Amino acid sequence: MICLLRVPGAAAGVPELFVRGHRGPETVLALELDGPPDAAAAAAVRAAAGAGAGGGPHGPGRLLLCGHGPAAGAAYALARALAGAHRAPGSGGGAVGVVLTGLAGPGDSARALARGLAASTSVRP
Repeated sequence: MICLLRVPGAAAGVPELFVRGHRGPETVLALELDGPPDAAAAAAVRAAAGAGAGGGPHGPGRLLLCGHGPAAGAAYALARALAGAHRAPGSGGGAVGVVLTGLAGPGDSARALARGLAASTSVRP
């Protein structure tokens, strides 16, 4: 599953533009973060489970967090929090990947995320 993070200050419309151009089989989910990454980790795990992140071309539980601009730091922090949650007994494990891009307008940010996903995994933009 691909999880596009939204945070205050990030360019609006990036998740919608990304989804329009995405041709892969993965579920794409936009997650709005308005609190610390540790608090968001549990919500992200629940959202991923509810969206069917249990399987796909990257294997069971593969989660790819994507952040652009200010959401890039949030994606990294959330990945670290999720990695800790996945190590907890009974969590079920699962890999967490991260794709980060810099500041740009919505179209450029969506294309940069797609290129980053294509370069770092077998996900096709």
